[in-house]
Amino acid sequence: MNQISANLSQENILLDVQASSKKRAFEQVAQIFEDQYGIARATVFDSLFARERLGSTALGHGVAIPHGRIPKLEDTHIAVLRLETPIAFDAPDGENVRLLVCLLVPESATQEHLDLLALIAKKLSNEETRRKLFNVETTEEVLSILSESENEPSNGLDSEVDLKAEVEAEADAQVEAEAQVKAEAKADLNSNLEDNNNTDA
Repeated sequence: MNQISANLSQENILLDVQASSKKRAFEQVAQIFEDQYGIARATVFDSLFARERLGSTALGHGVAIPHGRIPKLEDTHIAVLRLETPIAFDAPDGENVRLLVCLLVPESATQEHLDLLALIAKKLSNEETRRKLFNVETTEEVLSILSESENEPSNGLDSEVDLKAEVEAEADAQVEAEAQVKAEAKADLNSNLEDNNNTDA
């Protein structure tokens, strides 16, 4: 067992899901976290998209690691989504994404959370690991692959840079982006209320 498998269960893995866009994929991920942990779908969705506004979480070669910070969350949670058809994700190599390994962490992320994100990136940087994850048929196999010890060489991902530093740098920016999402939602609500009031008048 490694850090990934300690935070991932088979119930959080969906294979060959139909999703036509990043938005639809995030809706599926948000549903997993709501069903398993009671975290509101809207909260998960907004957090993941707030991070995407800072730059795509796609690593290249068909994989991405969307991640978000959730207020009052006590434990780290992981979900895996493998899509039937790859989707556009603004990846550094231009390749569409088929495999998403999604991570939710507490709002005040610790070094342990940063290490976990870097570990996921390292795991997905291995070409053989990616091939297996793209082709296995059961959630049990996915969990087994991600649970393997980290003794294989990393290769094939130019973006397997120092993710810990990248995550640390993004923390304040994500808080700002999340605030912007909430402000825009509030503005839309106020606009709708104003339109309704004008209609009633």
